[in-house]
Formats: sequence, structure tokens, C-alpha cells
Amino acid sequence: MSTDDAYESQKEAGVNKEMKAETAAVDTCTCCHGMGFDLFGQCPLCDGYGFFVIEEEYRVGLVPEQVGPDRSIVLGTVVVSFLSGQSLILPVHAGESMGTMKDRAFHSKPTPIGMIPQLLGENSVIQGDENAADFVGTTLTALFTRLCISDEARRLLRQCTCRCPEDGHIDLLEISSKLPQRDVDSLLELLVQLQPQRLLLRGALTQRTLSMLADRLHADLEVDVIEIPVTLEGLKDVELLLARCPRLRLCRLFASTGLSAEDVKFLRQKSEASIVI
Repeated sequence: MSTDDAYESQKEAGVNKEMKAETAAVDTCTCCHGMGFDLFGQCPLCDGYGFFVIEEEYRVGLVPEQVGPDRSIVLGTVVVSFLSGQSLILPVHAGESMGTMKDRAFHSKPTPIGMIPQLLGENSVIQGDENAADFVGTTLTALFTRLCISDEARRLLRQCTCRCPEDGHIDLLEISSKLPQRDVDSLLELLVQLQPQRLLLRGALTQRTLSMLADRLHADLEVDVIEIPVTLEGLKDVELLLARCPRLRLCRLFASTGLSAEDVKFLRQKSEASIVI
């Protein structure tokens, strides 16, 4: 491109920019305050322009996905402060929910076992379905809080251990008596929220409750050692259960009729854990 062509191209871009500004709502960038740059160089929020152009389709309520991802508008920023002292400045895009903002805030923060991430506003806990635009210019507090355990799950937990979740991580979960079918969901709640490393269910499960447990478990467990009763017909349920235990080192299977190495061959092929019969 020649010098003259480059000049004409820049001039045309400038004219278009002025025309666009005249026909759209213009907001000064809240990051660089209209300067177009900061101490680190070009402003990442307004791309060096110093203002945001909010076009008519956004003012009538359309979200960026309806217009196209390349036309997403940044409305401003939200400051997220962690209890560790770290703070993040997150841009807020038109049509964005606070659930998305929460995901971005905790993206590089692994959630501790038995905890959940929370964002706190000035007067309330952020639920996730709020419009992020309503929080532009505010500061939120980010922290991890303990999961709530239902009364039914606590009742079952008292049959397994004298410890409670408030005492810290519960390493061992052992149920020695037969588990009623009505308590399978309570067991699932304890497994997912407490994430014990050793799970001993040798005397707790029947073929029916083992099948219910395997079918309803939809989250990975941090268990290292597991002991479960099983029948030949229930090995497929064991396969489903082991697939949710990526860190498993040892699985002891107890069968009243006995199992052969050939019976559990497919389990040993699919799991890196030691399968003991």
C-alpha cells in the first residue's frame, strides 16, 4: 500500500469512527479514563480508543451472542478481592451473568475438598443469575465456604464416625451395617461433599443399593482405597463406580460366591487400581 493510500485509509477510518460516535451512545472507558492507555501500554478494555461505543441493538436489550461475538461490548469493570489480599479487575460484557463472572474469578483457584466458591456483594451472596451489568463499578469479596450437609446426611455420618465436617477433612468413611435404599442419596451427598480417601462399604451394600449408588454418582471422588461387596451380576456397577474414582489405588471386592481372575479381567484392563478379590 502506498503512502497516499495509507493516508486515505486512515482518514476514512477516522470519519467512520466520528460518524459512529455521533449515532451511538459513547461511554468513557472506566479502566483508562478515556486516555486509551495506562502504565502498561494500550488499554486492554477499550483497545486504545478511550471510550466504549454502545450501539442501538445493545440499548434495546440484545446480548452479544445475538449480534456476534466480535461485537461484544465491555460495559465496565468489577473488582474481585480475595481474603488472601489478591484482587482481580474483571471486564463486564453486555449480556453477561454473574455466574460467568464467578467462573472467571475462580478460574485459577482450585476449590478445596468440601468447600464451594462464593462471591459476596455489599448486602448479599451472589447467586449467579444476576445481570453482571448491575455490578459495574462495585467491589466483590471472593472466598471459599464449607458445603452445607443435610440433616439426613449428618444422621448417616454419625453412624460412620465421631467426627463432623467442622472438625476438618474426614479421611475414612466406613459403614458396617446394611444401608437402606432411602439412605443412598445421603451416602452420595457425603461422598461428594466430604471426599474421603478411604471408603469401606463391605457390610453396607446389597446388589440393589450398589446399583443405585453407581447410577446416581455424577461427580468424581478423591478416594484412594475402596472396599465393596459384589456379585457377578454387579460387576458392571463396580465398573461405573470405579470410573468415578480417578485416583483409586486399591479396590477390594468381596463376593459370597467367589470371583475368578477371569471375572474381573475387564475391570483390571479399564482401571489403573489394583483389583483384589
